Amino acid sequence: MRKEIILKVEKFLWENLVKGINYKGNTQRSIEYRFEHSWRVANIGRKIAQAEGFDEEKMVIACLLHDLGYAVDFKDHDDHQCHGRYGAKIARPFLLELGYSRDDVEEICYGIAHSC
Repeated sequence: MRKEIILKVEKFLWENLVKGINYKGNTQRSIEYRFEHSWRVANIGRKIAQAEGFDEEKMVIACLLHDLGYAVDFKDHDDHQCHGRYGAKIARPFLLELGYSRDDVEEICYGIAHSC
C-alpha cells in the first residue's frame, strides 16, 4: 500500500467533509467524528482485504471515502440515504487524477456507492 496515496486520499476526504460543516447542523466535532469513523472503517477494511486476498490499497481508499457524500447539502431524506452515490460521483475525478485506471476507479466507486 502506498502511503503517499493514502495521505492524499485522507486530505481529500478532510477537505470535502469540511465543506459541509454548515449543512444540516454539522459542527466541527461532527466533521471530526465522521473523519475518525472513516478511518475506523478503513482499518477494518484493511483487515478484511488482507484476510480475503483483496487489493488492500483500493479497499482502504473505498472505506475512507465511503461517507464522502456527506459533503453534499442534502435537499431531502432520500438524498441523505443515497450519500454513497454522491460520494462516488465526487471521488471519481479525484481517483483518476491519482492515476488509477478506469477499471480500478469503477471498482472503488462501486464500493463507495453501495455503502448506503
